[in-house]
Amino acid sequence: MKTTLKTLLVLGTFAGISSAAMGQTLVQFLADDTMENGEVQLPSFLEDNLSLTDEGIFGTEGGNILIKSPTTAWVDEDHFGYGPGSGAYAGARSDTGYTLTITADSGFTFDLDTISFRHRATGAGPGTVGISVNGTNFSGTGDSVSTSVGTYTSDALSLTDLTEATIVLQGWDSGGTGNGEFQMNDLQINGAVTAIPEPSTYAAIFAGLAFGLVVWRRKFARRDSRK
Repeated sequence: MKTTLKTLLVLGTFAGISSAAMGQTLVQFLADDTMENGEVQLPSFLEDNLSLTDEGIFGTEGGNILIKSPTTAWVDEDHFGYGPGSGAYAGARSDTGYTLTITADSGFTFDLDTISFRHRATGAGPGTVGISVNGTNFSGTGDSVSTSVGTYTSDALSLTDLTEATIVLQGWDSGGTGNGEFQMNDLQINGAVTAIPEPSTYAAIFAGLAFGLVVWRRKFARRDSRK
C-alpha cells in the first residue's frame, strides 16, 4: 500500500509541475522616453512561452500614442499619452484605448488573474476606464479618472486555458467633446502559464496508475489466500 501511495504522489507532482502560480506577472509595460521616434515600446517584462502582437500601439507614432517625459502630475515617471481625436471619449463604453494581444507558444496555455495600470486624463480625456478581454468587459476598482494619477485594478478575471487574449484598456464617459488624452503607465497583466502535457505524458500517467492498481490487487489477493 505504501508503494502505491508513493507512486500516486509522484505522478500527481509530475502532472502539476509545469503549472505556474496564479498571480505572477505575465506582462508589464513601463514607458521609456529615451526611445527614438517610431520605435516600438517593448514590454519591460514578458513571461516565457508568451508572445505579443499589436503592441505597436505602444509606439511613439502609431495610433497617436506618444511616450512622454515626467510632468508635474507624473512625477519622475515617463508615461504613455493616447489622443485619438476630438470627442473620442464622449460616448458610452467602447474599445477606445490601448490594445495588445497575448498569444501562448505552441504547447502552452495561460490564465488571466488581474490587470492593473496607472492612469490620468487631460482635457476631454476619459472620465472612466476599464478593460475588455476578447470582447468581454470587466469591472474593477479605481476606475474614475481625473487630472491626478490614479490606479485601476480589475476584479478577478478567472479566465483559464487561453491560447490568445486581446486586451483593451478602455476609456469613456468624458465630460467634454473636444480633444483630450488618456494617459497611462505601468500596465501589469497577472496570471499563470501552463504547459499542455504531451500524449506521451498522459500515457506515462495512465501506465503508472495501471501499475499501482495491479500492485494493490495483488496485495489484497495474497491477503485473501492467507485466510
